[in-house]
Amino acid sequence: MLINIFLYFILFNIVFFIIKSLRLYLTNIKLLTTIPSGIEAISFHTYKPNNSIIPLRGRIIAEYAYEIAYWLNIPIILSVGNTVPNEPRTESEIYKDYITSLPYYNKEIRIITSNNPQARDTESEVATTFKHCLENHYKYIGVVALLPHLILRIIPYWQKINSNQKIQIYFNGILGPKKYIFWELAMLVLEFYIPPNSWQRKILLNFVNRKG
Repeated sequence: MLINIFLYFILFNIVFFIIKSLRLYLTNIKLLTTIPSGIEAISFHTYKPNNSIIPLRGRIIAEYAYEIAYWLNIPIILSVGNTVPNEPRTESEIYKDYITSLPYYNKEIRIITSNNPQARDTESEVATTFKHCLENHYKYIGVVALLPHLILRIIPYWQKINSNQKIQIYFNGILGPKKYIFWELAMLVLEFYIPPNSWQRKILLNFVNRKG
């Protein structure tokens, strides 16, 4: 009897999250566009370095965002705090160092890093970037990230914090390594049971010392 209840519970959750993922996909895919020339800054969403080494998906999106910043001559905003154990730099600073080490990096492109070490998950990353944009009176920004991360998790956070439409946001996403698609679906499930800003999430982030 208990086994049957457990199996029904698992089946229900699978169906629920498939429907939720499809709904988010169908709703947010319409918001993706090319980044226009009139934006004032661009932000990209990072992925936790492993022993201070940026993973492939992080390098892909960092270089993609830099190319946009270079052609439009606008600053890059990075807003992730301390996520790597025994690493004095924030995750944003690690990515900044990576971009500035690129052989084609142009020193005229500013890279703005957050001073909030506690920004360690996607929601706080968005909130920190949004705050910076308001403080600097940016009205038009670009947000780039890998798919499906952008559609399933990032866009809903931006819609929530920018509900009054104080900033015009242009979303642009690219595909990364296929193996991370399952990871993004798993994180969508995790956020349902361990939501951002909950005490459970804080304990988990402190335990693994990473961003969500």
